[in-house]
Amino acid sequence: MGMATYYLKAAYETEQGAARAHEAFIELCRQGTEAASWWQDHRHEEPRTFWAAFTSRFPVVSECLVISGIQTEGDCNNTLAGKLNFPDIDGDEATMSTNDTVLYAQGYVWHFADWDILTTWLKVKTGAVAAGWLSDEYANDLYSQISMD
Repeated sequence: MGMATYYLKAAYETEQGAARAHEAFIELCRQGTEAASWWQDHRHEEPRTFWAAFTSRFPVVSECLVISGIQTEGDCNNTLAGKLNFPDIDGDEATMSTNDTVLYAQGYVWHFADWDILTTWLKVKTGAVAAGWLSDEYANDLYSQISMD
């Protein structure tokens, strides 16, 4: 299974906004890391049973999914593939910080992760005025643009 380092940053109008977002994002990522493990162990359950338990156990992650337009009903096996790849902030391969009005995060996750759900959640739930992410797999393409005379 391929892995990659993902980078995310989100901008806020104030330092206090970035600091509040930092705390909320830590909670989301901790719950998200736990949700990913739980999903792997339960993804073949009957969907109605799965989603009832998932939304009850992981309310912040469930809200993140809904905000991002991901249905929390029906297929529970493949719907969450690539969506539950949160930076494991309690592990050794993730960092999160703020500098002035910007929140920075990085994590070593599955190389097909989709962090659009994270940036959407940061905008909608924590008031980020802008947010984006990049995988180091995509950043490597930048080398092809360097002219070497």
